Amino acid sequence: MKRQRDTEAWLKKEWIKEQEPYRTDPDKKEKALAGIRAEVNGQVLCYQPGLPEIIAGQLQYLSAGYWILQGILLAVMLAVMYWMNRNVEDAMTYIAAGSAFAAFAGVIGVQELGRSMAYHMAELEQTFYLNMKQMLALRMILFGGMDLLFLTVLALVTHQGAEYGIGVMCIYLLVPFAASNIVYFATLTLAKNRRARYIQTGAAILAVLFSMMPAMTQEAYRTAAVPAWLGILLLMLAVLGIQIRILLQKAVKGELLCWN
Repeated sequence: MKRQRDTEAWLKKEWIKEQEPYRTDPDKKEKALAGIRAEVNGQVLCYQPGLPEIIAGQLQYLSAGYWILQGILLAVMLAVMYWMNRNVEDAMTYIAAGSAFAAFAGVIGVQELGRSMAYHMAELEQTFYLNMKQMLALRMILFGGMDLLFLTVLALVTHQGAEYGIGVMCIYLLVPFAASNIVYFATLTLAKNRRARYIQTGAAILAVLFSMMPAMTQEAYRTAAVPAWLGILLLMLAVLGIQIRILLQKAVKGELLCWN
């Protein structure tokens, strides 16, 4: 019995000796865990890009067709206005041409805005950095800035031949621009495929024709009519703001994603 007890004690001693290298030192364990925590806390688990990076990303993914059409529209507008400056003296002709360009200007941006929806890529874009609402809002700001830049150049070259003040000319050009954009936004989600572009192009042609109609009578552009033009502009901007808000609400609810 004694020999058996000695053997058991020896085996236990040997087992403890073998397990010695595998024992955990509490101090070392706590130090290692602290290092792991620090490394985890230093990791960026949710990347949030800054505004410059977001804008650069959106500019990068705009189609080449958008920039080409914008350049063509600007070149045609400058060429037409240059020719009119040398050959036309009627102020109403200047206003009619300026109104036509202003009415057509917005369709290029709206078509680009609906491109991802027309090609059923909105859900894929939703999985990247920005959600659909953010993408739509940012693109509308970019396209709006481009359109305002175009309208500024248009107003500068138009008011010289029409002999109206630059402020009044801006009002005259913004009215057809805002009215046409109301139509473009109304047609933005009518079709669930690339046919939407044809609908918007047809709407642009009609908008151009209707925008030139007020120039058929000079009474519409008398000084006394400027407050009426301003009131119409404010009303149309309010309608356009409501349309944009509804579009962004649809984006939040996911109604722009399920198009198939």
